[in-house]
Amino acid sequence: MLLTGNWFTTPNLVQLDRNRCSPEIQRDTLRSMLKESKTLNALLRSNLSSWQRRETHPVLIRGRPRFWPLLALMPDLLQHKAVEYVSGGMTAQERDSFEVLLEFHDALRALVADLHEVVGAIALAQPPPVAAPPVALKARVLDSLATPQGPTEPEGLVATDPSGRIQWVNAEFTAMCGYSLGELKGRKPGQVLQGPDTDPAAVERIRAALRAGGACRETLVNYHKDGTRYRAEVNIAAILGDDEKPLWFVARERKLRNADAMFTR
Repeated sequence: MLLTGNWFTTPNLVQLDRNRCSPEIQRDTLRSMLKESKTLNALLRSNLSSWQRRETHPVLIRGRPRFWPLLALMPDLLQHKAVEYVSGGMTAQERDSFEVLLEFHDALRALVADLHEVVGAIALAQPPPVAAPPVALKARVLDSLATPQGPTEPEGLVATDPSGRIQWVNAEFTAMCGYSLGELKGRKPGQVLQGPDTDPAAVERIRAALRAGGACRETLVNYHKDGTRYRAEVNIAAILGDDEKPLWFVARERKLRNADAMFTR
């Protein structure tokens, strides 16, 4: 299959329709697209002038050139993770970790956006039959709307390299701790944020989990840049490579409400 022109006219779309766009078929097809796009990208890179004249594109959707030209520069592992994410093949924890990666990895975010559009177009090609909603659905929806939802604390996001040194934080994390990315980059979070009231046992549990390439959840006392303490729930996970070694560690941190009162008693 040559991925030029409009991909949705190929027999693969027919096959997807017959299978009603099952997650397994979506994953297999998206992986095939990435593999063949990467081959075509190698040809495009060898003839850069042709690409610059826009004489050919790997995939066109709604008349826009897609993101495929940079696929040749993206590791296969990230491409596969993008496919798993878009096609629903990740667990909730894997999705949470991957979404932190998407926040700071521009190329990966662009690829995922393209894949979402591909899956959306495939799903719309043959809408599934409308099924009657469950009898209890209306009651559940009304109950959920009747339950007041209080405000939630913003979530700070952090990504580090395999040695644990900060590569990226979001604006919410900066607001939480007072440090900008420029002040944090290249440093380990514990070196900056932890202090006398930080539980060393919790810190050691985090270190042990990360050494094992696993995930952990802890509540820590951290210190703001101005010296004030705050209590945060920290969820950390590793993004592993094909060799099962960490490529990144990603963390989601949320400041606990009313925790400040504990420090004034």
